[in-house]
Amino acid sequence: MERKLFKYRILPEKVEQLHQWMQTLNSRKEELLQTIENEKVYIENIFFSEEEGFQWLYFYMLADDIEFALEQYVKGIFEIDRIHLGFAKECIDFSYTAPDFKEMVYISRETDRIIND
Repeated sequence: MERKLFKYRILPEKVEQLHQWMQTLNSRKEELLQTIENEKVYIENIFFSEEEGFQWLYFYMLADDIEFALEQYVKGIFEIDRIHLGFAKECIDFSYTAPDFKEMVYISRETDRIIND
């Protein structure tokens, strides 16, 4: 099992679209459950932050294989994936190079038990 944290800077003029993007995802959770099952993802969280005068999204993912999960997402098999990709392309500042977060500690009691049962 793999865990990964991603950080994306939001284009300043796209903050309104960002909120629309998150509302869309929250309103279509059943579809998201389908797609994360296909991607072999157990947990995906998205966090918003304002730092250094910019808006940021942090994505946390727990999956069997992060690379496989991302490949499935980019294929856009499900409509919600294509919508998600469209918003990402519109809102994320891809000129920013995010840090490569190194996991230092992982502690989980219930998640590991549930996944391994």
